[in-house]
Amino acid sequence: MMNAHLPVLSLEWPTGRDDGLARRERELATSLDEVAQHVATGQVEKARARLRAASEAIAELPRSRGGQELRARVKVERSRLGWAAAGLEPAYTLPVAFAEALEARAELGAIPPAGLRADVATLIAGIACDIGDGATLERARSAVGDTAKALDAEGATHAAASLLDDRAAIELRMGHAQRVASLLDRASEHVDGGTDLADVRHLMARLPLHGTVAGAPRSEVIAAALDHCAMAEGIYATFERRRSLARVLETKARLHALAGDDAAAERAFRAALGIADDIQDVIGLARITAGLAALFTRARSAREALVMLSTSIELNRWKGSPMGVAFDERLLTELDDTIARTDPGDEALASELARVRAELADALGATAAP
Repeated sequence: MMNAHLPVLSLEWPTGRDDGLARRERELATSLDEVAQHVATGQVEKARARLRAASEAIAELPRSRGGQELRARVKVERSRLGWAAAGLEPAYTLPVAFAEALEARAELGAIPPAGLRADVATLIAGIACDIGDGATLERARSAVGDTAKALDAEGATHAAASLLDDRAAIELRMGHAQRVASLLDRASEHVDGGTDLADVRHLMARLPLHGTVAGAPRSEVIAAALDHCAMAEGIYATFERRRSLARVLETKARLHALAGDDAAAERAFRAALGIADDIQDVIGLARITAGLAALFTRARSAREALVMLSTSIELNRWKGSPMGVAFDERLLTELDDTIARTDPGDEALASELARVRAELADALGATAAP
């Protein structure tokens, strides 16, 4: 599931090995499980410290199958942390996280437990959706689809089904509405509750934002989507999945904005902003500040819009999100037009606008495909 990164991933250890080494490998596998737990609940500093310590210990292990799998899992958790927040290094961008997740998948192969392989596929899907360019999404779709087929062929039907909403999220980002509806219908048949249900409901809530719901009055479509948000929000809060909670609050804000209720949209964006800032969700902050910039642009509050837009551009550049920068570019064009109509003679505002334009040009160059 898209945000349910909490399987117990500790591997099965073969008998007939040195008991001390096997015990140490099990301990380190548990440490990596805890990294995933900390990331999901927004305890970024704990995740970073635990990952650093586990990485150093695993690097010193002798060569063995267990050690090899643990080294691949270090890449998985580095990728997860680098996607969810600032990674172990400042230059750990989303494309770096994506490449490392793909490397880990290749190194793990088809031997590890089904839950681990599904978790890596989920991670790949999530990162790709935040990067957002066509080539990355295509690679993720192939990786996730291949994993699902392999798991299904092996009889691991539950693990394969857990990837249905990840596949739907990729198709949604690619604009394939009919495939999204079909995948979500199938995913709904397999969820029993908990965060799995919240993930599916959150995706359903996002459909109107992509223009993929038809056949009903717009007000009813948005109301139904907000109901999905409310269910997902309650589940994420109960299970303390703070990153997922911030994301669903952002969706709630965008739905309110779509309905024309800018006050409710700003409240939801502000709530999401507080959580994302607290848990260091860099790419989440980039999306939320862009959403606030759009609201302020619509309200003709140009200065507030420029502050938020500048923040979004900086964060998208830092994390290497071409999709985020492209959205910022469209928003700056709209804001430029608004300022030209409402404040044509404001020299200070014109100077600030020029500064943000320069930031955008730099970000476009930094995130362009090589």
